[in-house]
Amino acid sequence: MNNYSIQDAAFNRVRQVLKEIAAQSYKLATGLQGAAPAQAGGPSNTIRYLLEISLYLDKISQNIESFGLTGSSDNTHSGAP
Repeated sequence: MNNYSIQDAAFNRVRQVLKEIAAQSYKLATGLQGAAPAQAGGPSNTIRYLLEISLYLDKISQNIESFGLTGSSDNTHSGAP
């Protein structure tokens, strides 16, 4: 295995982990939203934070792929909007 394939594998793994964390934070936020309905001011700060983190991590994983840092052709989305 050469340095490029090791680096590619590492970036691919990071991308996969970011996508999984994004998906889990999105699921947690939507679960909390269902368990604790929105108040007059909208969703709680915790739910907003989890949704923002989910979107941010998903965007980072997409950027890793779009910059060609992985050899993957996997264009699946984490589940976040």
